[in-house]
Amino acid sequence: MKVVIIDPDEARAALVAEGLADVVPLEVRRASSFEAIEGELPSFAPDVIVIACDSPDRDTLESLREATTDNPRPVVMFVDRSTPGLAEAAVEAGVAAYVVDGLSAGRVRSVLEVAMSRFGLMQKLREDLDKAKADLASRKAVERGQGAAHEGAGDRRGPGLSPAAQARDGHRAAHRGGGHRSPDLRRRA
Repeated sequence: MKVVIIDPDEARAALVAEGLADVVPLEVRRASSFEAIEGELPSFAPDVIVIACDSPDRDTLESLREATTDNPRPVVMFVDRSTPGLAEAAVEAGVAAYVVDGLSAGRVRSVLEVAMSRFGLMQKLREDLDKAKADLASRKAVERGQGAAHEGAGDRRGPGLSPAAQARDGHRAAHRGGGHRSPDLRRRA
């Protein structure tokens, strides 16, 4: 597993690394800030990014959002304290797990595994949604094309006619003698 640990506090970063000690194979890179390692992310291609800090700032979250937009990957954030709205902002920036005041070596691995699993599920849902949108757009284009073909062929009962207009046209055809007659009218005729 390739892990990036971002934490300005060396002792806290060591605690995260200690929680991953039994993971084999393991390759860890550490940085004191997101900006310090941001350029290395594409070449290192971590399986997960762990950010541990006192409290995330808006600049870190914005940098995280920009970096993971083109190259999504699971992000776990351990924070000592949080203010209202920060958890939501972190999730919107791509954080898969946001843990407040809960960093302990024994919890790190399980939190990362859950975050990676949840990230995988969210990516699958996004792919399915994108496919469904593309299928719907394709279907709409085909239906528009069929509607234009019906109109060009003089079919007045195409998808553009309201049910009332279709019924009115059917009624007119019946009075001209070429339309459908109900079973009662056939017996009388």
